This record gives sequence, C-alpha cells and structure tokens, in this order.
Amino acid sequence: MSTSPSHFTARRSVSLIAAAGWLGVTLIVAATSIALLRYRGPFTLLNLTISELGLLPDSPAAGIFNAGLISGGVCLLVFLVGLGMRLGGVIGALFALLGATTGMATALVGVFPVDHALHQVVGPTCFVAGLLSTLLFAVNALLGDGRFIPRWLALPSLSASACLGLYISMPLLLPDGINQVFAAPDVATRPAIWIVATSEWIAFSAVLLWVSIAAWQLALGRLSLTDAP
Repeated sequence: MSTSPSHFTARRSVSLIAAAGWLGVTLIVAATSIALLRYRGPFTLLNLTISELGLLPDSPAAGIFNAGLISGGVCLLVFLVGLGMRLGGVIGALFALLGATTGMATALVGVFPVDHALHQVVGPTCFVAGLLSTLLFAVNALLGDGRFIPRWLALPSLSASACLGLYISMPLLLPDGINQVFAAPDVATRPAIWIVATSEWIAFSAVLLWVSIAAWQLALGRLSLTDAP
C-alpha cells in the first residue's frame, strides 16, 4: 500500500517540531551547565538563582548562558506553537499563544539579564506563561478520552505546573518575599539552601523534563486532537 506525499510531509513536520523541543532543552541545559562550572565566588546550586548566571563579572560564561537562553527560547517557541497547532481547535490555539509567550519570554531573559530593568518583566512572564501552558496541557490530557493525548502525560505536566506555582508564590509565602525574589541578597550572605533559588531550579528542571517528554510523545505521533498522521 502506497503512502501519499502529504503523509510524509506531515510526519516530517511533526519530527521537526519534536526536534525543536529537544534542541531547545539541550541548548539551555548545556549553556546553564557551562555557566555553573565557570561561576566565581561561594555558592551552591540551591542558593544561586538561574538569572544570576547571566550576570558579569561573577559569571564569566554569562554570554554563553544568555546565548543559550535566546537560542533555546526560540526553539521552545517553535516547539510549543507547533504542539498547539498539532492539538488543534480553540485549546490548541490558546496553548500555542501561551507557548509562544513562554518561548519568547525565555529568549528575552537572555536579551535582558538580571541587571536590566526589563528583566523584572520578562522573567515573571516566562514563569506565569509556563504555568498556564503546562496547566492547560494537563487539563486537556485529563479531560480527553486518552486516544490523542495519553492521560499519563498529565503527571509531568501537572508536576511542572505545581513547581512553577510554588516558585511564583514565593513573594506571598515568605516574609519580605518581594524583596527576596526581586532584590536578592548577596550570595555570600545567603543560606546554603535558599528556598527562592531552590524552588526556581526545581521549576526550571520540571519544565524542561516536561518538554522532553512531550517532544518524545509528539515524535511517536501520540499528541494530536485530530486524525492527522
């Protein structure tokens, strides 16, 4: 039985979208790892915020980190918008909009490091849009019949939502939380485990894990609200 050219085109499109997701995760993880390895001064992974890796002079690899966020953010934008198109309908369109916002805000975090005034806009936007994206995906997976989105995918998505929600809630949960989040104390005076930084790293990791899993399922042809190949 022959396969139509449109089938191959659709499969290739899905593969490229999935590859964009994996590439985005790889670029961000690689840039973050390099910046961490080259960071100067006393710190632990649990008391240094992610954005501080993009700030000179303490982070000599700030340029690499910011470039990784920019390129990785663009890849995530392509992946999330493509995933939304694959989902289809109103839900897919809304997901694509939220995904585009998440990816663009991620890239802009690299354009406007933590010492730039606009960082206080693009940083929170990235986390809030990410929360709404993962939550919408989880609800969609739970309410569907499981044919086009496996219900188990709600688990990594809800986990990412919960982690993002926890980090976003830090200004409300902590005494003087707004200052702790938006005007971080000097690294040398922070506790070894600082909940603001710890919750941010957990949220960061949970989102990248969710993207990786979603890209894997998309590559297998298991993420669609339509009967597209």
